[in-house]
Amino acid sequence: MDLLISLGFQVNREKSIIEPTQVICHLGYIIDSIQFKVFLPDDKVEKILGKCQQVLSTHDVSIRLLASLIGCFTSSFKAIPLGPLYYRSLEADKLRGLAGSVDEYDGVVALSSDSIAEITWWQENLVMSNGKLIRQPNPDCILTTDSSLEGWGAVLGTREVNGLWSLQEATEHINYLELKAIQLSLHAFCKEWSSVQIMVQSDNTTAVAYINNMGGTVDKLNCLAKDIWLWCHGRDIFVSAKYLPGIENVQADALSRKFSVQTEWSLDPSIFQRTCLQFFLPDIDLFASRLNHKLDRFVSWGPDPMSENVDAFTITWEGLEPYLFPPFCLIPRVLRKVINDQVKRAIIIVPNWNSQHWFPMLLDLLVDTPARLPHWQDLITLPHNGRHHYLFRTLNLTACVISGQPSIIEAYQKRLPMWRSTHGDEELQRLITWRGRTGEFGVVNGKLILITRLRR
Repeated sequence: MDLLISLGFQVNREKSIIEPTQVICHLGYIIDSIQFKVFLPDDKVEKILGKCQQVLSTHDVSIRLLASLIGCFTSSFKAIPLGPLYYRSLEADKLRGLAGSVDEYDGVVALSSDSIAEITWWQENLVMSNGKLIRQPNPDCILTTDSSLEGWGAVLGTREVNGLWSLQEATEHINYLELKAIQLSLHAFCKEWSSVQIMVQSDNTTAVAYINNMGGTVDKLNCLAKDIWLWCHGRDIFVSAKYLPGIENVQADALSRKFSVQTEWSLDPSIFQRTCLQFFLPDIDLFASRLNHKLDRFVSWGPDPMSENVDAFTITWEGLEPYLFPPFCLIPRVLRKVINDQVKRAIIIVPNWNSQHWFPMLLDLLVDTPARLPHWQDLITLPHNGRHHYLFRTLNLTACVISGQPSIIEAYQKRLPMWRSTHGDEELQRLITWRGRTGEFGVVNGKLILITRLRR
C-alpha cells in the first residue's frame, strides 16, 4: 500500500481489502477461489427476483422496465451457467415494442408466452443455479463435424458416424444443417456419457458462434442451440466449439457426402399401421435408423443419434416383441436369431421368394396367417429422397408373425387344416409356387398355411 502511495497512486482505503482473501466481492460478483466459482451476491439475486415479479404482475409491460430486467439477466451471465439460454425472447419482445412505439422506452409491450416462460425459469432456477466455474477444464475429447446438402458426418477419435437428411431437413439453410450435424453427432456418440468436456470442431463460423454464445438472433438456430445445450446440461456435459478451416476438415467432410442407402428402405407408414392392427403392436424396431424407424424404440445398424442400441445381432431379443424389416440378405440370420433367443412373437416383412433356402424355416416359425401387402409403387421407399425400390415392379411382400418358442408354434400348427394331394411331391411344389394367387402360402408338417390380404 505504501509503495503505491509513494508512486503517486491515490488509494481508496474504504473500498480496499488489505488482507489476502480467498472470497471477494468485486464488480457485482462474489469470486470464490476455493470453489473456483463466480456467484451473484444475495442482494443482486433479490433484485432480479423482484423485477421478475414486477414484470409478471402486469399485462402490458413498460419497455423501460423490460429493458432493465434484460440488463439484470445479461449482467448475471458470469454466475448463471444457463442464463444465456433464457433471455432472447424477451429481447425480441423489447425490439418489437420499440419498433411499434412512438414513445420509445416509455411505451408498453405485451409479453409473448415464450418471454413469460423465460422469466418463470429465472424465478424458479436463479437461486439453485447461482455459481459458475471461473474457467472450464481442458476438453476430454474433440468431436469434428461437417454437413453437406445431402447429409452429415462426424469423427470422434477413431469412431465415425454419418447420416442422410430427411426430405424436409434438406430444404434448410446450410447454417442450420451444420448446427444440426453437431446435435446429431453428440446424440450418436455421447448419449451414454456424463461429466465430460467436449470440444466441437466445425468449419461453419455460425454454428461455432451459436454453440459458444448459447444461441443467437435467428430463431430457428437459437432453438436448435438451446436444445443442444439443455441436452448436454442434463448429462453434465460441457460443450465448446472451435472453428476448423474446411481444407482441414477432410474426414468429416467425406462422411457427409458418402452413404450406403441399402439399410434405409422404409415401409409405407400406413401399411405398417394396418399390419399392426391386423396382428399386434411391436415394442421395438430392430432394423431402423433415425429416418425410417416405425417405433419410438429402435436399434440401428451403426451409430445413430436416436437409436436405443447399435447392431441388433449383438443384443438379446429375449423378452422383446419386435418389428423386423431387415435387408433381404439377412433374413436367414434373423430367423435363426428368433429361434436362439426364444422370441415369443415378432412381425417380419419378407419377399415372396419361396425358392430361397430360408423359406422352409420361415414356414416352420409361423404362428399366424400371413398377410399379403398391397403391390404399391411406393410401398417401400428411401426416406431421404422418396425413391422407389428398384424391384418394385416384381417385388411382392408379405407380413408374417413368427415365434421362436416351440409351444406357440405347435399350438398354431394344430389349428391348421390338413393338406391333401393326389399328385405327390410335384403338386406340393406347384402349390407353394402359386401360394399368392390361390390364397395358399405353403405346407408345413402336412398342414396347409393360407395367406390373406392385409385388411384395410
